[in-house]
Amino acid sequence: MLSRFLLALVLAYAVVVDSSRADVQARKLYWTDLVGDKIQRSNLDGSSIEDLVNDGPVNPRGIDLDLQAHKMYWTDSGLDGIYRADLDGSNVEQIVRGLPSPRDIAVDVAAGKIYWSDAGSGKIQRSDLDGSNVDDLVVSGVLIPNGIALDLGLRHIYWSDLSRNSISRADLDGSNRITVLEGLAGPNGLAIDPVDRKMYWPDRSLGLIRRANLDGSEVEDLLSGQSGVALTIDASNRQLYWTDDSREIRRSGLDGMTVETIVPPLSDTFLPGGIAIPEPASLVFLTPAIPILCSKRRGRPLTL
Repeated sequence: MLSRFLLALVLAYAVVVDSSRADVQARKLYWTDLVGDKIQRSNLDGSSIEDLVNDGPVNPRGIDLDLQAHKMYWTDSGLDGIYRADLDGSNVEQIVRGLPSPRDIAVDVAAGKIYWSDAGSGKIQRSDLDGSNVDDLVVSGVLIPNGIALDLGLRHIYWSDLSRNSISRADLDGSNRITVLEGLAGPNGLAIDPVDRKMYWPDRSLGLIRRANLDGSEVEDLLSGQSGVALTIDASNRQLYWTDDSREIRRSGLDGMTVETIVPPLSDTFLPGGIAIPEPASLVFLTPAIPILCSKRRGRPLTL
């Protein structure tokens, strides 16, 4: 109880510390449109939808955000590369080329790295934020890697494998790899809640959204009747958002309660894929019991 109270204080302080960064763009929902070939965003309730990038993407998939530099990054499996742009969609540039089928992407702002999965090559890779210094992190024992998520507190990367029906973990340099969950049914996207130390994923073949502890224990069926593609977590508001094969974007509480559609099918070609929400401040855990707050402006931790 005490640790939860302290964590609530940290969350409240985070909003105050980073209020100067929490501009209109910061608290938006961003997603890729796989078939409509767009990058879009809206308010967190699905209102005020905007087309950000609609001239160039061919099959945009995963998306993540760098709030500090006001940049968004996405993979494009149709153009075989990784792109970035300003949060308003301007200044589009391709930063990584020649990838067979890049899927999901995650940004580590503090370390200046982006991580992605490539289903075509069966690799987990990373590079600098500008696309230079591409490293192969995991190249063996991976068949169709898809969703990825970072646990920056304990310096881990997690990924789902659609062929092996598993979720695995490694250190951020690719070492110390382990399989944390096996026997799944089409695990697709992946998201981590840094507050409760849980991971969330859709098992599409079962029509479930599930969650477990980060070590793979205590697997729960959170939601049924869902054909989830990708997920993201609004840690500040304790909400789970996901894109669905029904061509909708939905959300619920992290307890699976109060499911609602916030973006309905926008057109006959609308098929949302990757999804991301930036937090005005990041909670980073040095250990599961010690939360620290990192200001995105100054990058200095405040430890309780």
